[in-house]
Amino acid sequence: MRAGTYDQALGEDDNFAVSPGVTLRGAHRDSCFLVASHFYSVVGLYDAASLISFTLDSSRDVANFGVLATGDSLLIKNVKFTDAYDHSAIRVHNPGSDAVIEDCEILNLTDPGNERGFELIEGSHSTVRNCTISGWAYGIVITGDSDPLIEGCTITDNLHGVMIFSAEFDEPEPDLGGGARGSLGGNTIQGNAQCGVTNQTDNPIWALHNTWDNVPPTEGQPYPCDIENTGDGSIVF
Repeated sequence: MRAGTYDQALGEDDNFAVSPGVTLRGAHRDSCFLVASHFYSVVGLYDAASLISFTLDSSRDVANFGVLATGDSLLIKNVKFTDAYDHSAIRVHNPGSDAVIEDCEILNLTDPGNERGFELIEGSHSTVRNCTISGWAYGIVITGDSDPLIEGCTITDNLHGVMIFSAEFDEPEPDLGGGARGSLGGNTIQGNAQCGVTNQTDNPIWALHNTWDNVPPTEGQPYPCDIENTGDGSIVF
């Protein structure tokens, strides 16, 4: 798509839905804008779809999600978010989804301290690489039996950097460095007002080769702290 502003208010009757196998590519992230109006999400992604080189704008009428990714084999690359959303900027919501999200900026500049940057839920098998996540209540939320690989990210100036929620039957096992998914780590997890990584599960969460506020990482209250275990699990740093 050429540089310009593509506005859902100008005659669109649905969100920007990227059909299976289709790539929606902008000319340049800083000159190609997708603008939300009144839809559930700005962009919906389906199987083998890609979204590359856009800035998403929901400032006029806040959408629930920036990108709602429900398909398999997805790619979200070089996409910038600068606004708040009612739920999250990106939700990957599909058991076994192997979405790749890389080189993105997920920033909450309009309502800092609220809602979520990423939600990786319902068994997401995604890869999040070289992204900046800043300004949210929760930078990254991981639930269900999800096991995302997270590496090379800057997770800063959120209330909680990474929140790993336990569930009744499913326990997520993200790899933030040195774990089963082969993450190289390299995440910068600093300046988060309450905690960098919170593990509510009974699992060990691998988080080697990362940069924290403190060396070694501080654990638990008083806040702020680098890591916190509120279940029976641990964080391996």
